[in-house]
Amino acid sequence: MTPPGGRPRACDFEGRLAELATAERFLVANATGPALITVNGEPGIGKSRFLATLRESLLRSGWRPASPPPRFSRVLSGQWLLRPAAGPPLLVLDDAHLLPAPAAASLADGLSRGDPDAVQMVLGHRPGRVAPPLAAAMTAALARIPALYLELAPFTLQQVLAFFGGSRPAAGIRSLYEAAQGNPQYMAIVFELASAGEALTTLRSEVDDLAEPHRTVARAGAILGETFDAADLPPVAQVPAEQVGAAIDELVRRDVLRVVHNGRLRFRHFLVRQAVQRAIGLWWQREAHARAARLFQARGDAAPRWAEHLRRSARPGDLTAARHLTRAAAATRWRSADLTTQWYAAAADLIPETVGTAARRGRLLLSQGQSLAATGQLAAAREAATRALDLIPVRGWRARRQALLLAARTQRSLGHFDEAAALLHRAAHGGSSVAVTAELALIHLMRGEFDAAADAARAPRDQSATAFAGQLALAHCAGGDRRTAAAFADRLGGIVDATGDRELAPLLETIAWLGWAEVLLGRYRQANRRLSRAAAVARETGQKHALTNLLIGQGGALLRLGRLHEALECYQEAHTLAVASGSDHLTMTALTTLCELHSWLGETLAALEHGARADALARTASGWCAALATAAYAHARLESGDTSGCVEAILAACGGPELPAIDPGSRPRWYETLTRAAIAEGDVEDACGWAKRASAAAGGEGYGALAAAHMALVEGRSDAARGDALDAARRFEAAGDRIDAMRARLVAGTATNASDLLHRVVRDATECSATTLAARARQALARSGRPSVTTLTPTSLARLTRRERQVAELVAAGHTNRQIGGELFLSVKTVERHLARIFDKLDITARAKLAAMVASDPA
Repeated sequence: MTPPGGRPRACDFEGRLAELATAERFLVANATGPALITVNGEPGIGKSRFLATLRESLLRSGWRPASPPPRFSRVLSGQWLLRPAAGPPLLVLDDAHLLPAPAAASLADGLSRGDPDAVQMVLGHRPGRVAPPLAAAMTAALARIPALYLELAPFTLQQVLAFFGGSRPAAGIRSLYEAAQGNPQYMAIVFELASAGEALTTLRSEVDDLAEPHRTVARAGAILGETFDAADLPPVAQVPAEQVGAAIDELVRRDVLRVVHNGRLRFRHFLVRQAVQRAIGLWWQREAHARAARLFQARGDAAPRWAEHLRRSARPGDLTAARHLTRAAAATRWRSADLTTQWYAAAADLIPETVGTAARRGRLLLSQGQSLAATGQLAAAREAATRALDLIPVRGWRARRQALLLAARTQRSLGHFDEAAALLHRAAHGGSSVAVTAELALIHLMRGEFDAAADAARAPRDQSATAFAGQLALAHCAGGDRRTAAAFADRLGGIVDATGDRELAPLLETIAWLGWAEVLLGRYRQANRRLSRAAAVARETGQKHALTNLLIGQGGALLRLGRLHEALECYQEAHTLAVASGSDHLTMTALTTLCELHSWLGETLAALEHGARADALARTASGWCAALATAAYAHARLESGDTSGCVEAILAACGGPELPAIDPGSRPRWYETLTRAAIAEGDVEDACGWAKRASAAAGGEGYGALAAAHMALVEGRSDAARGDALDAARRFEAAGDRIDAMRARLVAGTATNASDLLHRVVRDATECSATTLAARARQALARSGRPSVTTLTPTSLARLTRRERQVAELVAAGHTNRQIGGELFLSVKTVERHLARIFDKLDITARAKLAAMVASDPA
């Protein structure tokens, strides 16, 4: 027996406050006689932590440790407590299902007694595992004495997200949460909050304690997969069927295995399966996989069904196994990029390195490289493509061209544009193709050669190739030919919308570039819808490289739509993937997006930090994205109030006053930014010049009108400023650009002290979490003498979430942020984030105002 003990960690206990309060109230209400609390939950759910926390809470309330009553002292140990006033002793006992028979009988006797010597008990146990005498006594006690049944459920995703408080990307937390199924012990492993080795050893002991052949059957199940048929266990385990049946019954009883749909079996959790796999010897493991492969192959199952078993059991030189693995990899290419990569690699390793096998190994390396690129392993993909070129003979020109294209794409994704262009020129020998010219257009685009990109996009004879339409649309758009870009986007968008999810997998890369083009065209809603759908397919199929570009595009669409927190999730996930890919170019691009977004969220330090890192990477790079990185950093400094040198930095990054390093469609926005920066630096004459450029730039009427409004405002022409700004707001709103529409209304409201416009900005910006714009609108209201008024009505607090309401009530009680964090098991940073959202939602800036609102709320 291991009594409950140890200090609870916030990550373990977050979300258990309601159950703790319920248990404490029950013990207070039944202080004078026997009572029972049962705490039930699956392994790892947090029963031990809950009991330890309950005990510590009672000790803080004045209870004191005690010795067990005489009749329990010899057979039962646990945590005994005595309350300050008179009353029976309390036993807090964990793992009641593991009690030996004498202790279980003694405990059952204590529950059955009705005399004054009876005790109170809090028992933690697994479902369905309590010894029959104790289970019967507990059932009888439920009808005779006060009893409380607490079942600890898995954590919800919202509870886990609240605990991390934005310290990790929400998308990454969500995927790990789903893997752990909300179980705290498993989350401690997958979130690296505990020692994975120790935790897996603990899980492994559940199987090591089994007798044979139960242990062997469990190991055979771990070999067979996530789910498996009971009928497959005897040949793999090499155990008679009748013994396998008994072993299954025992494993299900112990909750090591569970029965799922159609009678199939699975382990309680994938970590339990991993723990079992760790205990299998290498020789037995290989032989068991070989038996499984032979079983499924003889049964006529498709190659992907048994390819993994073949990969783990085939020996070098087995050309038949290599052929089967190659076929299985080709069949799963668009369903699981990770498996495909592993199977191609295994097939290549099986083939001897001889002159006669060079061409075959070269083609396998090419296929492996394509899968590596899809999973975001760019350097490894480039290496595979290079090795493939060394092995594929000159007469195999089609395969050589594919290898050159793969090498060029990985070089471009890594930011090596010159090397990528050289490879493409080699691929174009003997005749170009739409694949080559589409990739060349992208390289010109990334270099900042926008006219050349548009020219390359016009070159292919086959302009209807669906697989490259997104690249061509983006090249036309960035080159200034918005009409042709829109035609490509319309055609490809219609195809995407009419295609099922399963068939989208081969098109994810071109959909990503389509999304980028639609964002540049101002089609934010269409871009978000298509990119969101494609991103889900990319996650399901393991195409991490395409996912990176899909998320960057989707984040851009969401940002303009004013859905800033959703955009933040996209950008954070993209940044994680970019860093994992090893591409400084992709990492710089993701940091640039985070810099801009944090500026609008009002998180100045984060914006400047991301901007500085992006700028540092841009100093060793060149091209379109490098120019945007440095310009975004200058913009973040401008938004933070550090105006010195912003104009100079933007011009240096973008190639001078004509902004040649920025795509034509984005130049109006940057001219408007330069107008604001020059005004902030006190150079009105230069600002006027930038405003004129913004108005003259094609396709930027909204930014031209907004730049003109800035100039009218600084020159004292209030009515003109209002008119130009409202014109800009209408144009932005028509495109669905809420952020720029709010910026324009802010200028209009500031120009004429129009409280209605400023109040609308406060409301819209608060709804979008655009803290910077909300704060500026409030400042403008304060300067106008018409401060923002918050009505203290009972419905004002209804906009808060449950957690925000808890924080608000503790603020009203006079707690500091640190005290609130201690009370709710939250970090101080998380409390600060909750307060920022509360202030924005309620349109207030002071804790005293919040306290007054809480006091006036009857709820």
